[in-house]
Amino acid sequence: MIAAALSFRQRQELKNPLLIVLAGMLLCPVTHAQTTFAAPASVLVIVQHNTGPEPGTGTQNASQYVADYYMRRRGIPAGNIVHISTFIENGGGASCVPGAANCQLQHSSSTNIHAALYQTQIAAPILAKLDENNGALRSQIKYIVPVYGVPVTIWSVLGVDALSLDNVLAGILLSSQGKATANPYYNADPASSPPHIDASTPGILLVSRLDGRTAALAAGLVDKAIAGETAGVQGIGYFDWQGHGTAANQLNGYPFQPDFSMLNAYTLCTGLVPSQTCVLNNQSAAGGMISSAPNTAWAWGWYDPSAANAGAYSFVPGAVGAQLTSYTANCIRRPCPGAYVDLWLAQGITATWGAVSEPFASYYALGDNLLLHLWRGYTFGESAYISSPVLNWMMVFVGDPLYRPSYAQISRGSVVCQAGESKPVCPTHRDETRRR
Repeated sequence: MIAAALSFRQRQELKNPLLIVLAGMLLCPVTHAQTTFAAPASVLVIVQHNTGPEPGTGTQNASQYVADYYMRRRGIPAGNIVHISTFIENGGGASCVPGAANCQLQHSSSTNIHAALYQTQIAAPILAKLDENNGALRSQIKYIVPVYGVPVTIWSVLGVDALSLDNVLAGILLSSQGKATANPYYNADPASSPPHIDASTPGILLVSRLDGRTAALAAGLVDKAIAGETAGVQGIGYFDWQGHGTAANQLNGYPFQPDFSMLNAYTLCTGLVPSQTCVLNNQSAAGGMISSAPNTAWAWGWYDPSAANAGAYSFVPGAVGAQLTSYTANCIRRPCPGAYVDLWLAQGITATWGAVSEPFASYYALGDNLLLHLWRGYTFGESAYISSPVLNWMMVFVGDPLYRPSYAQISRGSVVCQAGESKPVCPTHRDETRRR
């Protein structure tokens, strides 16, 4: 059963599209004067010890290279780090020797960890770190950043193929550790204004990783994030809507509610100030998904289980987006069928998210919710977990959790791509065009 995505009051207001636009017009670019909820000292970085160097890291452990680079760029205290040692494939079925050149971080044996080993090799050292100095870090740490080399999934969990390690870590301080545990920070209303994360926020840790096919790619995510904060995100928003979900039927369950989130994200994009170029592709009228999306700043769409359209997007610095499809994060460090997260990281996106296995639509972090909170000044980490209904489940977020984009005025107007005359700002798929 699909969970309601909006409050009752907002559902009533959304019956009038003008109110959506007017509400969106109240949005404004992020300012960075008040950032106590994004303090560097609130970040704990998790590093894999059992790795060696790779091209671009000199003689340094590839995982440590990413951690050092990130901590230096964000000014994170040197003590806010935990080293773990888990199995890393060496190409011969044995674990890599730390410092060796044959460490295969992309191998599936390196990205997965057994549930029992997760407890002893990852959860235990993190909890020990948080308990140092009589537990002082428990109220200080609000973000956890696993970096390149840290396992991505937990396997041998009863009833599921795998769980997202990050999503389990997010609930490590909660008393309930069952699968799909309710997220105390979740708010189903995209227009909500929950408190920023601080010491009073109970139980939740905001986990987003720096990862990808290489250490250089993973480390570069913080550079893209800082560019999106300083120079601003200058690009186009693309929203791939099947044409079925509307404000009127979005409570009728799958597929209407997730489909409505694409339409809602587009509508909210059109209300941003400064105004943005926002493209809505109506698949029902256009005959297919977006197949050309240059200069992407924001993206949210579905449903592409083979990731056939992933290559249609090129990303500007600071870009954020995802596709609502199962298994989009079943691989992060190598290509896999349907793995949008890996592909979009390789294509230059700054922050993205996906599911390591079958998440069910009602448990997916919806893009209208995540993007609107990001546009309103919440960090990527905050926005990710405000929009995540459950913990101990499938979602994984990749990108700097402290990222708070600003955006410049680059508007060429907002368009709806359907059947009709051709317009250059519309994605090219058969006769995808604009109708006013």
